[in-house]
Amino acid sequence: GCMVFEDGELKRLPSGAPDQRMMVFPASEATLHDTWHVMGLKGTGSGDLSVDNIFVPAARSVSLITDVPRETGPLYTFPAFGLLSLGVSAVAMGNARASLDAFKDLASAKKSQGSRKTLAERQTIQASFAEAEAQWRAARAYMMAELDETWAVALGVKPGEGIPVERRAALRMACTHMTRTGADICRTLYDLGGGASLFESSDLQRRFRDAHAMTQHIVTAPATWELTGRLLLDLPTDGGMV
Repeated sequence: GCMVFEDGELKRLPSGAPDQRMMVFPASEATLHDTWHVMGLKGTGSGDLSVDNIFVPAARSVSLITDVPRETGPLYTFPAFGLLSLGVSAVAMGNARASLDAFKDLASAKKSQGSRKTLAERQTIQASFAEAEAQWRAARAYMMAELDETWAVALGVKPGEGIPVERRAALRMACTHMTRTGADICRTLYDLGGGASLFESSDLQRRFRDAHAMTQHIVTAPATWELTGRLLLDLPTDGGMV
């Protein structure tokens, strides 16, 4: 995406927020910069793009905040930021699930130095693992319930109408909760794994890093709590960002 300037000045929306638009142009007109040297999600092939003095017709640009869908149906009525949030939270959900499974395998085989018991046979490990499993199931159930409710609303929306901001906020909260809970779970299991978690060959360290990288995405970052919290407290809020 990019910010729109007019006569050298940053163009702003009525809310005061910058006018941001996504532009579509041939890949050959862009330069990809190798900047994705990060802690987690290393294999996504991400990077920065730059273009220089290219023309993009208005028909090949879109604003997720101000533009309305031209197509009808629930998929196009579904909130754009909700779709983006689901993309992150669904990965976070699967990542945490895989971390739980990886720790279970480790716990069944590993014995701490000086102990005859495997990790799985230790009471503290059993309790912590059960709590992490419960956190995952609760976060998943919460997210799926809000997704189902939002989809049901989208099915009934008439042309020209949109999904109420309260419903959009409910979905965003659930996605952020899933993403951040997933990171908490991965942190717990990383700790429980002890020294074995440190090795690059360990699935626990990789999923720990990936989970915490996901919490930094703009659609699931801590600022989401502020955005949705303002709505819950009946304060003026830029609903276009929900």
